[in-house]
Amino acid sequence: MVYLTGMKFLKSAKQQYTLYGVFFGLLFPIAGTLIDTFLSYGLIDLEGLLHTQMSNPLLWIIDSAPMWLGLVARAAGRRQDRLQEMITDMDGIISVRTRELERAVVDAREASRAKSEFLANMSHEIRTPMNGIMGMTELALDTELTSEQREYLEMVQSSSEGLLAIINDILDFSKVEAGRLDLEPIDFKLRDSLGETIKTLALRAHQKELELIYWIDSEVPDSLVGDPGRLRQILLNLIGNSIKFTEHGEVMLSVTLETENENEVTLKFTVQDTGVGIPKSKQELIFEAFSQADGTTTRKYGGTGLGLSISSRLVQMMGGKIWLESPAAVSEDKAGGPGSVFYFTARFKRRPMVEALPKYDPERLRGIRVLAVDDNATNRRLIHDLMENWGLETELAEDADSAMKALLQAKEDGRTFSLILLDAQMPGEDGFMLAERIKEKPEYARTALIILTSAGQRGDATRCQELGVSAYLMKPINAWELFRAILTILGEAQP
Repeated sequence: MVYLTGMKFLKSAKQQYTLYGVFFGLLFPIAGTLIDTFLSYGLIDLEGLLHTQMSNPLLWIIDSAPMWLGLVARAAGRRQDRLQEMITDMDGIISVRTRELERAVVDAREASRAKSEFLANMSHEIRTPMNGIMGMTELALDTELTSEQREYLEMVQSSSEGLLAIINDILDFSKVEAGRLDLEPIDFKLRDSLGETIKTLALRAHQKELELIYWIDSEVPDSLVGDPGRLRQILLNLIGNSIKFTEHGEVMLSVTLETENENEVTLKFTVQDTGVGIPKSKQELIFEAFSQADGTTTRKYGGTGLGLSISSRLVQMMGGKIWLESPAAVSEDKAGGPGSVFYFTARFKRRPMVEALPKYDPERLRGIRVLAVDDNATNRRLIHDLMENWGLETELAEDADSAMKALLQAKEDGRTFSLILLDAQMPGEDGFMLAERIKEKPEYARTALIILTSAGQRGDATRCQELGVSAYLMKPINAWELFRAILTILGEAQP
């Protein structure tokens, strides 16, 4: 390399000095001829010039300036030529390196694609026998078993479900990497889809004694075109994580209308919890594959760290974005930790359809008084907003004692309640005990009661019949189910 560079320099210098020689070889004869002509005709006073030049040193400096400037210009020109040669050499080196890097990137992408295809094929092959194991285990659990055999099979079923969840995550992630993850838009009902999704998580929340709440704004349209399966996958991941990392308090999903036009709507989904929270330094990392806020949580809570990465990709495919806040801005009356709030938006096409809601006369419901008893503040707020939207006057109570006080005050005011909503699981006196106390009051013996429970227990139906409970609904509260139940109880539903 040094040899080639030196040869280039010598060749360039040789050419440069050859040009200088030709230039000066032509310049000197011409200049000599002109000076001789000027002297012959007396146009130049040579003696006067020599005398002036020798008597004034400043003229020597002025006359020699072109020579010095020429030398400086010549040196600068040589440096410029050398720099140009170096730049040309560097351009060549950079061009070679760029081509090498481009080839390396292409090779890396091909390797990644091959790896993802391998994982997708392997995950699919593993899922087939796993489904067989789970199906046969479920059938075995329906047969007569000893308590020990049932315990073993339930452990097999639980382990199989956990392994299948991991396999599904790996399969989806490999599809993302291979660019084969697609959406399948179909017509669907948003409220029915979300209701089914939430119900699959209700048992997990109840086992941890957490309140699972969801609320859909009345402005959100119900008939949409999109991929409900992928939407369900995102919500199962976000809400499932909230339940996993929350030991006390609640997990809430809310859906609001972000933007809309004649053809499309953009919805905003919010999942808020009162869990352990996520450190600021880790909030950007958790959306990356195989990443978790704390490596120790993998041992404590399990998981692959792929769920949020897959959810982030799905949200992008739905034309939205996903972000989070932690700690969450929770009120002081909420139990639990600092909490987190996950937000994501998604675009759906409108599907014009008349909503199939029960017919009723709003004026017959307007002014009917309702008492809602629930120890959870968020549930009370949700019930209050729903009742107000339906034209019912609502009063709230947080426990049995405050409920009995409200009933006594209503009797004194001559404005008794026509409907009472009771939370079945309350600390101290639960909903069934409170219902029994209420029915002992003659003025409320015929009052309609609705009990809301997080998990049904054996014998609840019999207790409801004995206490004269009008309806028994499962939490989280499905607004439309509650709405239809109220209409039926109050005799407003029409065929």
